[in-house]
Amino acid sequence: MKSMPKPTKADRPKKRKVKTNRQKLILEISNLCREITIWRDGCTCVLSGVDGGRCNDVSQWGHVIPQGASGYLKHNLSNSFRQCGSHNKLHTNNQLIYLNWYRHKFGNLAFDMLTEASKKTYHKFIVPDLWTMRDELKRLIESEYLMNGTDLAGLVFEGYYGSIIREAWIKEGRI
Repeated sequence: MKSMPKPTKADRPKKRKVKTNRQKLILEISNLCREITIWRDGCTCVLSGVDGGRCNDVSQWGHVIPQGASGYLKHNLSNSFRQCGSHNKLHTNNQLIYLNWYRHKFGNLAFDMLTEASKKTYHKFIVPDLWTMRDELKRLIESEYLMNGTDLAGLVFEGYYGSIIREAWIKEGRI
């Protein structure tokens, strides 16, 4: 009688890690940010036409300051925009086109404030802060229908472009 081979680690079913409530909350916040940027920017790369049409058709949730460079800014709408896959990969080699677009669109003060905020490279939000963030993003989504037809300044004032751009524009007297 032949004996059965001993099961290996690869033969065992993989156990799924159970997400903590904090991880679920962060995932919910990420999804809300994606939803807001889709509504705000459309499914169009904000850099389309800026560099001679290097865009592809896949719209992604992108960041001016890459997520890995500043966890503090990952869920800030002032740092979140729709990008195509081609432009989203520019961060690895050259993000100058994105930084120039941001400075031109929102101004030097907003750019400087975003750069300063990016220096908070490690920031672990506590759960009550995450709840507040989630509730604010939900409020924005629930009010989207009221914002249809609103100009850029109105959307900035209401928070659809995040706290950094809003604060910069208030300081500059743009809103």
